[in-house]
Amino acid sequence: MDFATFLYRSKLITNGEYQRLIPRHLRMPSVPRDHLNDFAQQSLSNTSLDQLRPIPVGDALREFRSLPDILGRACVASFDQLIQLWWDWHLENLEPISEYSLASRFGDRLYQNQHEKQLVARYLAASGTALGVALVRDEDVVIIPEGSGGLYVGLALAAYKRGITIITSNGSLAREYYENVSFRKRLRAMRFVGGEIDADLRGTIGPDAQEQLVKFVGTGEPTATVVVSTVNGFLPDEGPYAPNAQAATNRYNLLDAALHANAREIIFVADYTKHYENKRKEYGLPIFNEGKWRDMIEAHVANVTIVTAPPPAICRYIQKDPSSRTILERDLRFADDIELSIPECRDYEITIKKLAEIWHAKIGECCVHEAFSNPARAFA
Repeated sequence: MDFATFLYRSKLITNGEYQRLIPRHLRMPSVPRDHLNDFAQQSLSNTSLDQLRPIPVGDALREFRSLPDILGRACVASFDQLIQLWWDWHLENLEPISEYSLASRFGDRLYQNQHEKQLVARYLAASGTALGVALVRDEDVVIIPEGSGGLYVGLALAAYKRGITIITSNGSLAREYYENVSFRKRLRAMRFVGGEIDADLRGTIGPDAQEQLVKFVGTGEPTATVVVSTVNGFLPDEGPYAPNAQAATNRYNLLDAALHANAREIIFVADYTKHYENKRKEYGLPIFNEGKWRDMIEAHVANVTIVTAPPPAICRYIQKDPSSRTILERDLRFADDIELSIPECRDYEITIKKLAEIWHAKIGECCVHEAFSNPARAFA
């Protein structure tokens, strides 16, 4: 969210102040009756970019007559503290400070199921296993590949943990590191791996990027303790999915290296839309072939965790009935809520129980976690 909109939405600036600030931002002397048309006419008739280029809102605000009133409403003493509020708001709300066009593939996917992605990211960062052990700990070194879900995970790790080092091929996370000082300061460091740039994924791909990520899993300095993997789909028999053959190969190499290096946690992040058996063709290709997936579960089940978000109707049901939080003990057939009988809920429930049974049968613990509400603790 841009700075001016943040001030307006937060009611730190009045409508009248906003109307006076925007012309300053656009280098216009006052608010004309048809200011958009006026600005367009000025743009067409003026060849000097210096006279047309908008002044950043923050710079315009520094000389703004109403700045003391705005600082008073925000309960801060200086302009720098006001900017800090803007940065902090984005981190606390896991809202990217950078904006993306909805017409782009990445922008479209970033905002699809955003609430569920934020729920999952907060759970991963703030919660622990059934034994009370944190999935991600302070000072961990975490690999986060490309993908919109990975952006929210990175923001949540900065918000809820201290001293995290992120190793990533995720270009949107790198952009947040540049733009949001609060995000940057909460991390110990960020390592961005180079390679071929994929504009759709907003990240680096290809053999160079892959080689660097794999290196950090086993012998790199620092060595990754946690690997997070976003998925296109996740089903009991096939495991995680990737959008195409190249992505599946790259993710397999990373996960295989993490398993052989005995990384403490390998965490798959998903949401309910990734668990429908009848959509497997839409998900792309399995990262593991069926034999490899079963072998992996057999050998490394204790190191692998899934964090997902149920459909909204199931989230509401769980919040009303805490006894239904346990996946294997929950039985929606006896619930009196008609919403729970729709295919979206019924099909999700079938898949998530199968996944939970895999882990429970192997180690007696369910390593499939559902994020259905935000944890209470915010960053400080």
